[in-house]
Amino acid sequence: MAGVYGLSGSGMDVDSLVKGLMKAQRIKYDTLQQKKMQLEWKKTDYNAMYTAINDFRTNTVFNNKLQGTLMPKSITSSDETKVAVTANADAANISHTMTVAQLADGVKKTSSANITTGAAKDTLLTQFVGLDTTAPMTIKITNGSANSTITVDPSKSINELVSSINNAGVNVKANYDATLDRFMMYSTNTGSSAEINFTGSSTSGSALLGKLNINASTEKGKDAEFALDGVGTG
Repeated sequence: MAGVYGLSGSGMDVDSLVKGLMKAQRIKYDTLQQKKMQLEWKKTDYNAMYTAINDFRTNTVFNNKLQGTLMPKSITSSDETKVAVTANADAANISHTMTVAQLADGVKKTSSANITTGAAKDTLLTQFVGLDTTAPMTIKITNGSANSTITVDPSKSINELVSSINNAGVNVKANYDATLDRFMMYSTNTGSSAEINFTGSSTSGSALLGKLNINASTEKGKDAEFALDGVGTG
């Protein structure tokens, strides 16, 4: 029979046997090809998912962190040195006018007249006539809730008094202008919470304050007063 082969004396159809073996191998091969194709599809899907996630993270999440995305409104001030402004995404498209009636101010105290009555400014005793004491003089300075008591040696110069006040830690600074012969004190903080009150904690301390020709009554600073679109704070 054509196409049929057999082993001598075996009675086996070798051609059919080979075809059967090849068919079995083909099935295995096709199965592997299908699995390979499925893996390729999964790889493609994973790549697409990675690209989408990376694009979302880079272009959406990152951009939403930027002030320019969350605060798309543009706002300007006619004088940034006086008023600085910001706006969020919900800000209305409108112009506002701010009028400043008064800036916050601190307290300043200055001698009302020349203070030197003695012949020399070497020491407090020689600068101020009638300051008859060799004992230390004590002065209490108060600024709001802060206060400090300083001790002044009358054998020291007025510059020592200035230094003691400046180092008292109550946000009060002092200065003596030798040319104008004036003693000055001022608060470094501003607003109504700022104040300067000083008293002599001893008789000699009170006598020294009297020589400085400064009003000893308590004075307070001033808060800022402004109006936004006509609605004021004061």
